Amino acid sequence: MFKQTMIGLVGAAALGMGFVSSAEAVSFVSTTGLADADQTITFDEFVFDPGTPITNEYSSLGVEFSPTVFYSPQPSSAPGIQGNSIGNFFFTNQNPFSILFNDIQSAAVFGFATNSGNTTFTALLDSVVVESFSNATDLVSPTAFFGFTDILFDEIQIEIAANSGLDFGLLDNLQTKAPSQSVPEPASMLGLLTIGAVAAGGALKKKASA
Repeated sequence: MFKQTMIGLVGAAALGMGFVSSAEAVSFVSTTGLADADQTITFDEFVFDPGTPITNEYSSLGVEFSPTVFYSPQPSSAPGIQGNSIGNFFFTNQNPFSILFNDIQSAAVFGFATNSGNTTFTALLDSVVVESFSNATDLVSPTAFFGFTDILFDEIQIEIAANSGLDFGLLDNLQTKAPSQSVPEPASMLGLLTIGAVAAGGALKKKASA
């Protein structure tokens, strides 16, 4: 058995034109998370062995993952990652992968660390792209929180493009916020919907069989 070392910022951009509420859709890139989140999932709520496949284990907290991701595939002290996390790599690598929300959200932000490269974040509602942006991601930058605010969505797809080709990432501190009255509910929003065409610490390592 051997380990592939993930080495380690900026690749392809995918732009999506989508509907917006009265507030303009916002991609979120920051050194901190949301100030007014309804919930923060730290992945310490339910603890598993490192590398355990994760799909619906956090469904009671409102989120699932597709395809399978893995529980704390390796320790990391990267900004935005504290303690346990979920990753898209262990014996296999899932890229892209999605956060699936049980209910429609108006904001979701999370700490995210990858080998140096670029990551594309895409918000979808009923499998239709609402908004998308691409940003540099790595293991050392304090700008380590990403997501969306002021739009409605029920999925965030994450696609990593590392400079090394080792497209591995860790996700932690997942914050969510439900729609307020200022954001239209889906039934009243249908007539407004406009669909756009288009879409520190240490190296992360993938476990693989010889």
